[in-house]
Amino acid sequence: MESQTFTAKTVVLLQNLDAGLPTPEIFKIAESTVKASDVPEGGLLVQLLAVSADPYLRGQIRSTGAIKAGNPMFGFVSGKVIVSNHSAWKADDLFGANLPFSTFQIVTQE
Repeated sequence: MESQTFTAKTVVLLQNLDAGLPTPEIFKIAESTVKASDVPEGGLLVQLLAVSADPYLRGQIRSTGAIKAGNPMFGFVSGKVIVSNHSAWKADDLFGANLPFSTFQIVTQE
Protein backbone atom coordinates (compact mmCIF):
# COMPACT_ATOMS: atom_id res chain seq x y z
CA MET A 1 0.00 0.00 0.00
CA GLU A 2 2.77 2.46 0.85
CA SER A 3 3.99 2.81 -2.75
CA GLN A 4 0.52 3.66 -4.04
CA THR A 5 -0.47 6.98 -5.55
CA PHE A 6 -3.97 8.37 -5.06
CA THR A 7 -5.80 11.01 -7.07
CA ALA A 8 -7.14 13.62 -4.67
CA LYS A 9 -10.13 15.72 -5.65
CA THR A 10 -10.42 18.94 -3.69
CA VAL A 11 -13.30 21.43 -3.60
CA VAL A 12 -11.78 24.91 -4.14
CA LEU A 13 -13.63 28.21 -3.69
CA LEU A 14 -13.12 30.35 -6.82
CA GLN A 15 -14.71 33.54 -5.49
CA ASN A 16 -16.04 34.79 -2.20
CA LEU A 17 -19.79 35.36 -2.14
CA ASP A 18 -21.26 38.21 -0.10
CA ALA A 19 -24.81 38.13 -1.51
CA GLY A 20 -27.09 35.58 -3.08
CA LEU A 21 -26.99 31.82 -3.04
CA PRO A 22 -23.88 29.76 -3.79
CA THR A 23 -23.90 28.21 -7.26
CA PRO A 24 -21.61 25.57 -8.77
CA GLU A 25 -19.78 28.29 -10.75
CA ILE A 26 -18.03 29.63 -7.65
CA PHE A 27 -16.34 26.29 -6.97
CA LYS A 28 -14.02 23.98 -8.86
CA ILE A 29 -12.74 20.47 -8.31
CA ALA A 30 -8.94 20.48 -8.40
CA GLU A 31 -7.06 17.22 -8.89
CA SER A 32 -3.66 16.38 -7.47
CA THR A 33 -1.75 13.26 -6.54
CA VAL A 34 -0.94 12.04 -3.07
CA LYS A 35 1.71 9.38 -2.55
CA ALA A 36 1.48 7.01 0.37
CA SER A 37 5.28 7.04 0.54
CA ASP A 38 5.18 10.80 1.34
CA VAL A 39 3.48 10.31 4.72
CA PRO A 40 5.98 11.66 7.29
CA GLU A 41 6.74 10.14 10.68
CA GLY A 42 3.78 10.96 12.91
CA GLY A 43 1.51 11.56 9.89
CA LEU A 44 -1.47 9.89 8.29
CA LEU A 45 -2.82 9.44 4.80
CA VAL A 46 -6.60 9.72 5.09
CA GLN A 47 -9.53 9.21 2.76
CA LEU A 48 -12.66 11.27 3.30
CA LEU A 49 -15.91 9.36 3.31
CA ALA A 50 -18.28 12.24 4.09
CA VAL A 51 -18.22 16.03 4.42
CA SER A 52 -20.62 18.11 6.44
CA ALA A 53 -22.06 20.75 4.09
CA ASP A 54 -23.89 22.67 6.79
CA PRO A 55 -25.48 26.15 6.56
CA TYR A 56 -22.65 27.69 8.62
CA LEU A 57 -20.39 27.30 5.56
CA ARG A 58 -22.33 30.10 3.84
CA GLY A 59 -20.80 32.57 6.28
CA GLN A 60 -17.36 31.03 5.79
CA ILE A 61 -17.32 31.84 2.04
CA ARG A 62 -18.12 35.55 2.47
CA SER A 63 -15.23 37.96 1.89
CA THR A 64 -15.05 38.37 5.69
CA GLY A 65 -15.20 34.59 6.28
CA ALA A 66 -12.44 32.11 7.00
CA ILE A 67 -12.33 30.56 3.49
CA LYS A 68 -10.74 32.86 0.93
CA ALA A 69 -11.06 32.63 -2.85
CA GLY A 70 -8.51 30.25 -4.32
CA ASN A 71 -8.36 28.10 -1.19
CA PRO A 72 -9.92 24.70 -0.46
CA MET A 73 -13.24 24.48 1.31
CA PHE A 74 -12.93 22.98 4.78
CA GLY A 75 -15.14 21.89 7.59
CA PHE A 76 -16.12 18.80 9.54
CA VAL A 77 -15.38 15.57 7.70
CA SER A 78 -15.30 11.88 8.47
CA GLY A 79 -13.12 9.27 6.88
CA LYS A 80 -10.68 6.46 7.36
CA VAL A 81 -6.94 6.12 7.75
CA ILE A 82 -5.26 4.60 4.69
CA VAL A 83 -1.61 4.75 5.88
CA SER A 84 -0.43 5.51 9.39
CA ASN A 85 3.00 6.55 10.59
CA HIS A 86 1.51 7.55 13.94
CA SER A 87 1.53 5.34 17.02
CA ALA A 88 -2.05 6.20 18.02
CA TRP A 89 -3.61 5.42 14.63
CA LYS A 90 -3.68 2.36 12.38
CA ALA A 91 -4.91 1.71 8.85
CA ASP A 92 -8.72 1.43 8.62
CA ASP A 93 -9.31 3.51 11.78
CA LEU A 94 -12.28 5.87 11.36
CA PHE A 95 -12.05 9.53 12.35
CA GLY A 96 -13.81 12.88 12.38
CA ALA A 97 -11.96 16.18 12.05
CA ASN A 98 -11.99 19.72 10.69
CA LEU A 99 -10.08 19.32 7.40
CA PRO A 100 -10.07 20.49 3.77
CA PHE A 101 -12.68 18.90 1.52
CA SER A 102 -10.17 16.69 -0.31
CA THR A 103 -10.78 13.02 -1.02
CA PHE A 104 -7.23 11.97 -0.07
CA GLN A 105 -4.78 14.00 2.02
CA ILE A 106 -1.80 13.75 4.29
CA VAL A 107 -2.51 14.92 7.81
CA THR A 108 0.19 15.84 10.30
CA GLN A 109 -0.03 16.96 13.88
CA GLU A 110 0.54 20.71 14.20
